[in-house]
Amino acid sequence: MRWSKRFIGTDIVDNVESTAMAAHFFEPDGSVHLIVREPGSHDLREFWWTDTTSGSGKLTGNGVPPTIPTVIEVFLGCVASYVTRDDGRQHVVYITADRELWELSWLGNQPAQGGNLLAQTLAPHPGVSLSAYVNPHDGSQHVIYLDQFRRVIELQWSGNAVPVAQVAGGDAGHGGFPADNMPICSHVYPFDGDSQHAFYLSGGEIIELRKETGGDWRARNLTRISSGAPPLAVSGPVSHVAGDQTQHVFYVAASGEIFELWWRGNDVPQAENVSFQAQAPVAPVIDGISPPLACHYVPSEGTQHVFFADVQTRSPWEIWWSGSGPKTPENLTKLAGAPEAYTPDPFHSLVAADGSQHVIITASEAAGFGFADLVARP
Repeated sequence: MRWSKRFIGTDIVDNVESTAMAAHFFEPDGSVHLIVREPGSHDLREFWWTDTTSGSGKLTGNGVPPTIPTVIEVFLGCVASYVTRDDGRQHVVYITADRELWELSWLGNQPAQGGNLLAQTLAPHPGVSLSAYVNPHDGSQHVIYLDQFRRVIELQWSGNAVPVAQVAGGDAGHGGFPADNMPICSHVYPFDGDSQHAFYLSGGEIIELRKETGGDWRARNLTRISSGAPPLAVSGPVSHVAGDQTQHVFYVAASGEIFELWWRGNDVPQAENVSFQAQAPVAPVIDGISPPLACHYVPSEGTQHVFFADVQTRSPWEIWWSGSGPKTPENLTKLAGAPEAYTPDPFHSLVAADGSQHVIITASEAAGFGFADLVARP
């Protein structure tokens, strides 16, 4: 695995208020896309790049009708992005400053078109956290978000249909686990007909919501049922599915150690201290909260990866392993010649179609503050 770095740019990044918000890979042209919040204006800007070219432009605040509202002044978890493969459209979903839920989408180099997802539905207004995905079973789009009453809401639609909303969790009908004001995550489990899974914190405990195709959302408290007595979380969870049909959720505990809950299907999760097993540095915990980790699975290699910042140096690190093999910690600053992370802001990671890995961090170089893409190629 060969690591390298690419400094993306500094045209808007003048302080820590410019934060990486969401990232996705666009397979038709092999481009990586990063959605960030501009300082001051709170507009959304898109950075995009390939091996040979790059560019950036505003997604909101362009002054072109219809007026597209700015993103809410919250750093973590209020923007998500994805691609619908059926039509090749790129999508950004975000919470606006007036607590609406907006979707922007575009095809190729066309201007982004926007719309309020709540305009034609009775869905409650969002709080500050969301997650979004496409279900490969039917191509439907899903936004999982927290409302202002500590409930988890699912918004679902296909094509140009009016979104349909339902309460997925956080109320008495779904286990009675009200949501903490922390980032959430979700994934689709392809080994049982594409069941949908969302994960959030309730009193620092990890709650899983599961919905089978055509079924209803069901909740279970992973922290309470896991073997290994896992500690409470002080970061939002992140998750992925591995090729051996295992599901994995990662989070940071108050000690700064990274814990993993993993299981197959509906099995009881197993808790493991990933930091201890890898003898890795701990992650930062600031005022009792740690930024979310990043994680992904590389199908071509069968490896799992978790990314975090070293609490001492803010350098980007990864812990990686294959199957039940040993967990290996690596300093990406040394491997990629990377800048140190300027802040322990949340990392973003993704795997491209060619098996290359991308880890996007907030970074500092001689040119100023900016974003860096750390790339590992097979």
